[in-house]
Amino acid sequence: MGQTANSTATVTVAAAPPPPTPGHPNEPPGYTRFFEFDFSTTLPAGYATVPGIAGRIWKYELSGLPDKIVNPITDATAPVSGPDVLRYRYPNGWTSGGASPAGMNWWDDSASPSTGTQYKETYESGWFKIEGAGDGTYENQAVGTKLLGYWGSGEIGNDRTPTSLYMILEGDGATSIHSSFSIWFVQQGVVSNRRMDHNVNPGVTISVGVWHQYELVLRINTIGVADGTLEFWIDGVKWHSYTDVIWRDATNSAAFWGRQMNPVFGGASGNNKSRDDDVYWDHIYMSGK
Repeated sequence: MGQTANSTATVTVAAAPPPPTPGHPNEPPGYTRFFEFDFSTTLPAGYATVPGIAGRIWKYELSGLPDKIVNPITDATAPVSGPDVLRYRYPNGWTSGGASPAGMNWWDDSASPSTGTQYKETYESGWFKIEGAGDGTYENQAVGTKLLGYWGSGEIGNDRTPTSLYMILEGDGATSIHSSFSIWFVQQGVVSNRRMDHNVNPGVTISVGVWHQYELVLRINTIGVADGTLEFWIDGVKWHSYTDVIWRDATNSAAFWGRQMNPVFGGASGNNKSRDDDVYWDHIYMSGK
């Protein structure tokens, strides 16, 4: 009778690379999440501290004005954690260049907005829809609307708000109604005053009435060297890429330390609102190292 030979072969299988972070296609590797909020939790009127999935929100009204943040608003088209979303309403008659309807600070689990962990690099992803008046248009201020609010670096101190960088939905010199917009970033304060225009993929715009994902990566500069960076994407398309940014100096040396959502309607000129306009938000996420 014949014999059956048994043999054993060793097969080495290379480990598969880790999958990309779901929903965060431009998040750099090695970053750790420190803030996440899905807006399924109702934000109370007035001042309140609300825990998130990670980190927390400090929410407030501005100048004693009636609270125009309503949450939750139901939007079945919300892309990530709907149908509950956050609504900012700019009502008819709203003052040009004065304030936003209400504001929020957010960061990690620190005791206050200015005492949290400082990060040399940060990533942020969020979703917004300029709902406007529901007809595919939005009435923008002459200078613009500070749609994404502010970020903090450099200057820091007790009770200071992060305002050294802001993003603005570009105006056209007059309070006017449009269906699409461009954006730019502005540094302000004692460290640097600089406008950073849309410098990659010119011609793309933000459409009113549809959801958009934004992603932002910031890297701090070496003190005394203009080597900080800003990268920004909308719907996966890069809009901004700057590699010569000064975020801090020897006197004001803080790394990235805070985030403020205070979407002011405008700058120093333009007319007041002539109608109600809404902006919706869904699922904010931040990480860093």
